[in-house]
Amino acid sequence: VILKPSASIYRMLGASYYNQKLYEKSIESYESSLILDPSSLKTKEKLGSLCFQIGLKYYKNGQRKQGLIYIEKASLLGNNTAIELLSNNPLRSTDFK
Repeated sequence: VILKPSASIYRMLGASYYNQKLYEKSIESYESSLILDPSSLKTKEKLGSLCFQIGLKYYKNGQRKQGLIYIEKASLLGNNTAIELLSNNPLRSTDFK
């Protein structure tokens, strides 16, 4: 039997991993969903929000470079809060190197 995964299954799996606080697995599942359905605004929104939350946690824990990676990823996915934060951050170019 050959199973063909669907974008919605990966999206549900991502939500399940998120609820279990398995954030990296959640990201992988949401990314797999986007590969199968790149136009899914719902998946982009969930993945963008998750990346932003992870980025903030890294940043607040002093891991600013790692935090910026996730916040930039969130902004590329259209997360408005991440976009606003990056555009209003005068330290961005020097603080995260």
